[in-house]
Amino acid sequence: RAGLMAARIELEDADRALLGWALGLCNGLVARLFTPDQAEVMDRIREEEGNLSDLLHRAIDEREPATVVTLMATIGGFWSIEGSHVTVITLGEAVAEVLADFRPRPEQRDQTRSVLSLLVANSMIITGSPVGASLSMLRDLRDGPGDPRIAAVTKLVLALADAGAGRLSAGLEEMSRCDEPVLARLALQSS
Repeated sequence: RAGLMAARIELEDADRALLGWALGLCNGLVARLFTPDQAEVMDRIREEEGNLSDLLHRAIDEREPATVVTLMATIGGFWSIEGSHVTVITLGEAVAEVLADFRPRPEQRDQTRSVLSLLVANSMIITGSPVGASLSMLRDLRDGPGDPRIAAVTKLVLALADAGAGRLSAGLEEMSRCDEPVLARLALQSS
């Protein structure tokens, strides 16, 4: 019996250490995912995709929103870049459900906006319409301090969601001529 208890404690310690490692890895890579370091970052995430995906599924099952945000911001961005939109869509409802009442700490605000933008954008790509709960949460988080690139992505995704599927091309073209350089560049890249 004491051996079982020791084994359980050892397993729990190992799980905590694995999660701590994964969160540290994700926090270190996510800010570099959409930078000139992208190829290097993608290779590193690709090496750990199985571990990160397993931990994401566990965090969803255990309803741990802060963990889901950190993992999904990184691996979801990876999947989006790779064109694995169906993977993002498949997890979209479960992620949105876990995040439903989540109020991110200031240091997780950008990651949360990234995840919600990813869910809304991928839903629009596949189904033509955004996931309602994710869209509502993204609207609530749109303003405030943070990374200007993530603010621009948030603004772009919200504008496209408001435009609707039939006006995506026109909306992107219009935004590509706006006065905000980061937003204009993103719109141009997305068109």
